[in-house]
Amino acid sequence: MTLVIAHRTGPRDARENSLDGIATAAENGADVVEIDARRSRDGTPVLLHDPWLLRVQHRPLAVKWMRDGALERLGVPTLASALEVAAERNVHLAIDTKDPGAAEAVLTVVRAAAATDQVLLWSQHMPAVRSYVRALPDAEVALLRDTFTADEHDRLLADAAAIGAR
Repeated sequence: MTLVIAHRTGPRDARENSLDGIATAAENGADVVEIDARRSRDGTPVLLHDPWLLRVQHRPLAVKWMRDGALERLGVPTLASALEVAAERNVHLAIDTKDPGAAEAVLTVVRAAAATDQVLLWSQHMPAVRSYVRALPDAEVALLRDTFTADEHDRLLADAAAIGAR
């Protein structure tokens, strides 16, 4: 089966990691919409690829320094809002957890939305992947890593298998 996955919500059609981006990606035929999750200062999972608000929001501030209210005023959506839009549009979310300590917060929001069957949980951080595998053993969980050689490919696959990523 082939899946169409919109990366960062398809930023050519709407702002990346936005609620409009999720809706637009679904309208354009995506089966899965990839988003990036980080934690606010308050511990809330929000959608942003970079650790800083500079590239997308034009503010030289770290996401982890920002309170929820300030991020909301800047238009940074929460993971909870993203899950609502994805459910309305009947599309799955691939959540790429950029913040290595955000796994528990992501799991809390996914469970509260009763969306465990509508998400793919991804991260470059082995502790986050381990948390996902332990918490949701039937979920699709992926360890992400850039690899450039056969040895690096083999190491990635071995690491992913060792921690139970599927």
